[in-house]
Amino acid sequence: MNFRIRKIKSSVKSNERYEVRAWDGSGDDRLEWRRRFNTRSEAQTFIDGEMFLSRQAKLDVKQNAPTNESTFGEEYEFWAKCKLPCLSPSYAINVQKFWQEFGQGFANKRIEDIRPQHVRELEAKFKAKGNSEATILKKIVWIKSVLNFSVENERIKYNPIARVKLARPRKPELNYWDVDQAKAFLARMREKYPHGSKDEFAYLVYLTALNTGLRAGEIWGLKPKCLKPSEQRMVISEQFDLRVKRFRTLKGKETRNVPLQPALAAALLDFIQRHEIKPDEVIFSSARNTPIDHNNFAHRYFERDVAECETRIKFHGLRHTAATLMLDANVGIRTVQEILGHKDLETTQRYVHVLGRNIAKASMIYSLYPQESVNDSNPTDPKNLRHLRVIDGA
Repeated sequence: MNFRIRKIKSSVKSNERYEVRAWDGSGDDRLEWRRRFNTRSEAQTFIDGEMFLSRQAKLDVKQNAPTNESTFGEEYEFWAKCKLPCLSPSYAINVQKFWQEFGQGFANKRIEDIRPQHVRELEAKFKAKGNSEATILKKIVWIKSVLNFSVENERIKYNPIARVKLARPRKPELNYWDVDQAKAFLARMREKYPHGSKDEFAYLVYLTALNTGLRAGEIWGLKPKCLKPSEQRMVISEQFDLRVKRFRTLKGKETRNVPLQPALAAALLDFIQRHEIKPDEVIFSSARNTPIDHNNFAHRYFERDVAECETRIKFHGLRHTAATLMLDANVGIRTVQEILGHKDLETTQRYVHVLGRNIAKASMIYSLYPQESVNDSNPTDPKNLRHLRVIDGA
């Protein structure tokens, strides 16, 4: 496990914090997490404790020569002892569910008896249960990572399923609205949830999502101190994790800047002022003054609101719509990548499906064709295909 400490930049000196970044492994087996502390000494103390536990666990096993006679359950216990304290809360919950669902059935199987066919049987079992391709991949990758970790720490000689090729899930179709559909939706929502009404916040949530491309957890974690209206930007550094009911670092890990249009800034600041929301409180909160439960919001508001639309999309489709329309408005793809917080440009390039519409538009304003000769009225005659002229039909 590798560790690094860095100071988190803040405009308010008293809010400066220290972030511990830890990572281990590579590729599908790479694990990475971050935690923040108020002082450098707290961060260093945490690292020292985690490194001691990890090293002690590894020393305990190096006294014996590696074999493949141990069981998967024993290797899981070792992996959990070293890795679980370092995992993000959400992934730790997933791992515990994996173990309860199928890991215990694997527990008594000796490593030397595990074969690639067992992986295929598990894949078929998960598929029969209705698991998505992405979920199946996560579960199998977890099994491989447990065994790889034991190989790295010389507990077993080799990983018997290391060479099993896993099918990469097909990326789902992006659902989104065009600009007219998005504007029509906002117009209806402004009427449905007017200024000063009890449910006005719902309209502001939609307005924020379609103008910034924020994820749901980032919207529910949005605070007044994140807004920088004079600089026309938001500073997004955390999100509300519904599964563990607390704030955590962003999916892309890094703090990022998101555009804050003047009209959106004015609407949010007016809402903040009228509801006397403090800088460290969330802008959108429940009646109990806690971050909104996204599942409740989706059920009570979004699903009903989007049912009125000709094209129905999921809440995450608002993010897809924002990204698509930014690219359609000629915002650079690298800028859109930074706004969305994508680690890889390839992820952002999925939104370039708007180019299909732009290509059709280009065919109307840009065209090349052979210029007709003055002495010959037949434009298809090869003798006349000598000059090209640009036609601007705009």
